[in-house]
Amino acid sequence: MKNLLLLLCLLFLFSFKAQSQENKSTKTPEKLVFMIRHTVAFKLNVAKGSYEEREYFNAAKKLSSLPSVHNFAIFLETSKTNDFDYLFYMEFESINGYEEYNKHPVHVDFVDKYWRKFVDEFIEVDYQPTL
Repeated sequence: MKNLLLLLCLLFLFSFKAQSQENKSTKTPEKLVFMIRHTVAFKLNVAKGSYEEREYFNAAKKLSSLPSVHNFAIFLETSKTNDFDYLFYMEFESINGYEEYNKHPVHVDFVDKYWRKFVDEFIEVDYQPTL
């Protein structure tokens, strides 16, 4: 429960920072309401700094090239307050974009070849900011 609470606090901070940056952009409030924020905190089953870890993250970076993915980032946990080591963050302008991402061959291939093989445990949180 402590880990989940910490993760939700972390997500709130990401949302707050991203929301403040978006408010400076030319996006309309209507568009912000429909933005989907996709976050996945996870732990790998390979050694840090290993060839397998580099292989995994090189494959993961390809997800950023998908048409519906915006603001893709990979984060490294810097404290020991939860059991997860990394976090993927990305945004989608609509639920349709998120669904396209999930069905896209590059994403499906990543899940089949890398995610299932290298990820030990994870938590996925998808959310939409409110005004």
